[in-house]
Amino acid sequence: MRILILNQYAPPDPAPTARLVGELSTALQGAGHEVQIAHSAQKYRGKRPSPFWRALREVSALIKLLSNGLRLPRPDVIISTSSPPGLLVIATLLARLRRCRSAHWALDLYPELAFRLGPKVPWFLQSIAYRLVGLCYRSADRLVTLDQDMQSHLRELYGVGSELIRPWVLQRDLPPDAAYPVKETFRWIYSGNLGLAHDWKTLVNAQGLLESRGLPIRLVFQGGGAYWPAAFEFASAQGLKQIDWLDYVADQELVPSLLACHALVVTQNPLTRGLLWPSKLGLIVRLPRPIVFVGPTNGAIASELRNRPGTGVFEPGESERLASYVTTLYENWPPKIPPLVDRKDDRRSAFEAWASVVDRFARTD
Repeated sequence: MRILILNQYAPPDPAPTARLVGELSTALQGAGHEVQIAHSAQKYRGKRPSPFWRALREVSALIKLLSNGLRLPRPDVIISTSSPPGLLVIATLLARLRRCRSAHWALDLYPELAFRLGPKVPWFLQSIAYRLVGLCYRSADRLVTLDQDMQSHLRELYGVGSELIRPWVLQRDLPPDAAYPVKETFRWIYSGNLGLAHDWKTLVNAQGLLESRGLPIRLVFQGGGAYWPAAFEFASAQGLKQIDWLDYVADQELVPSLLACHALVVTQNPLTRGLLWPSKLGLIVRLPRPIVFVGPTNGAIASELRNRPGTGVFEPGESERLASYVTTLYENWPPKIPPLVDRKDDRRSAFEAWASVVDRFARTD
């Protein structure tokens, strides 16, 4: 079958979604399908624009994707992601114009994320947006989500069902030595984008408590994002001295940079529960390091992480508990965490699930 994948970014851009659609494209090609990726030609790690210019940038991306979708050869199936916001609407329009089937991969749920995290929008505009998106969801031939919370949200708000296919761990070479670093260099790390959907203040406040107790523990922020400057200024205002601010690392250096630290941090704004699944989580849960999760403690992510040895789950604002947890990790280092999990099965299962989605289209044509 001829498959067209729509996403804001495409390989070799380092965006997580670019790498996901790139590997999905390769897997589907290996299954005998003809696959093309339509993208916006924008850069993921460019300068973060103001809200107005970012909105203009997203609209520009949608127009580019629509244009590319009309220009490329007619596909049998369109697979769309959620990047940029509103891509589901463009994909629905293209599927009707090109008279083909469609599958939507809901990596993030819009407009909910925009309404919960962005500026206040009049209720009648929200109503129009929800009605339009609901129509698009019901028009899609297949919907794919990332966890049970997202499935429940789509079912309860829009009355649509979906199947769950987790983002697989991207192909990276693991170093042969994943031994624990020595206690004397204790570091806990938040690596990745720091944006509206992420909590950082709980981490900085916990680090302040650790420093006030005279503990030789360092917090590392590695990456970037819209809230990077705010976090830096907040930490500086408190006079914290044991926080390292590092840039993004090359893809091949990510796993070694994480394994060089003693605990790995994932955060999620509770307002985004059921609307997204932190992409970094897929890799982190497979590394032999304790995990700190700061986010909604009553959601599917927290429920799953509680079953993993060496994981601490905290609500945003629980800096005292978090500092005590990190202190305990330090005092009882090294921990006993299961060894690295083979990620090949992860990818294989996800690729097989996507191949099944496409095969069902072929059987019903």
